[in-house]
Amino acid sequence: VPATVTIVAFDQLEATALALHPGSTLLDTDLDEEYGKYLYQVELEDTKGIEWESELDALTGQVLKNHQET
Repeated sequence: VPATVTIVAFDQLEATALALHPGSTLLDTDLDEEYGKYLYQVELEDTKGIEWESELDALTGQVLKNHQET
């Protein structure tokens, strides 16, 4: 039986990602598991039309990556 994992709510993580780029539009949010860790990948488009990808730890809400899409 797998252990129960508690992750941070989607909307809370999206709010964290949006706060990195005020005024941005949320494009996509995915929950992934990599190397036994749960990660949220949030794609945003800022007010200048630049797309960003933020990666957050789903268990703590910590921002792990925040980079411009190429």
